[in-house]
Amino acid sequence: MSGEAIQSESAAQILVENYKAEGLCFVQVRRPSLEEDFEIVCTLCGFDCDSDEELRSHFTRGIIHEVSLEVAEKTLLKSNPWPFDDGYIFFHGEGEGKINESPPAESHIGIGYKNLRRVGYGEIAVRKADHKISKIWCEFLGNNNFPCDLDPCDFAIVTFRYRPTPAQACKVSCMACDRFIYEGKDASTLLNTRTRELACTGTHDNGAFHFFHTRCIVLWLLICDYHGERACCPDCCGIGELSAEGEGGEKSVRDKVTQYHEYLFGVRGSSGAWFFDPEVRENPTIGLTFSLRYDHHRYDESPTQQKVVRKKSITFYRAEEN
Repeated sequence: MSGEAIQSESAAQILVENYKAEGLCFVQVRRPSLEEDFEIVCTLCGFDCDSDEELRSHFTRGIIHEVSLEVAEKTLLKSNPWPFDDGYIFFHGEGEGKINESPPAESHIGIGYKNLRRVGYGEIAVRKADHKISKIWCEFLGNNNFPCDLDPCDFAIVTFRYRPTPAQACKVSCMACDRFIYEGKDASTLLNTRTRELACTGTHDNGAFHFFHTRCIVLWLLICDYHGERACCPDCCGIGELSAEGEGGEKSVRDKVTQYHEYLFGVRGSSGAWFFDPEVRENPTIGLTFSLRYDHHRYDESPTQQKVVRKKSITFYRAEEN
């Protein structure tokens, strides 16, 4: 292929299929907005370019891709991959789950989405010695391996395909990482498992809700658990309850937002450390590794002196389009 930029949706789709046929499932073709050209991205190391020719050169230039692929083979490239495609870490698309669940009110999930389909379960666990945590991660278990011996997380994750309206033709960014949410890629929000309401319910009167990269919302739940805090929407602090967040007044909400922004900063550092020291499990994982540079809870013991503590289960849904 020449070094020409991709100009059409059909050309982008053909290129994606060609990469998949070569086993390069981690290569993405995406665009920041409806008015911009497509770009080709190696999601393993974040390299982006305008042409297939430049991407091929990246694969053979230096060791960055080689190291990234080695890490991905330990954490992402498993036989039962994460069933998401958010344009960043996740790149496999939908899972095979076919079980319908009772959805929240239609107005809360957005126009065009009526049903939630379960696509799998996850297990949140930590590696620790005494009270010092070195890692926290979520392991994807698939759709048939519910960890019934664990307490469920307060929130489930609802994923949907982001389709901007003409009014959203401008770039939309994930509030957790400040990176673009790409057209046609997965975005996610939080669902309160007790009330069956989205987390932003109660903070918006018109049924609107905040959404994020799927990767970011998983890491957000992990960092909240690590700090012993109940999770909420990273943007508005909503928890899916109509009145609970009204207690304490506006100052209380502002203080919580400030605190959670500090947590988000910790996510960025700890997710980078995960790249160099991930947790390798039987199933695919995503998580955070803590070090003295980013957190004072870093353990000093060797891995053989630590133990794995299984903490919670989490359910993943996909919102079906009409």
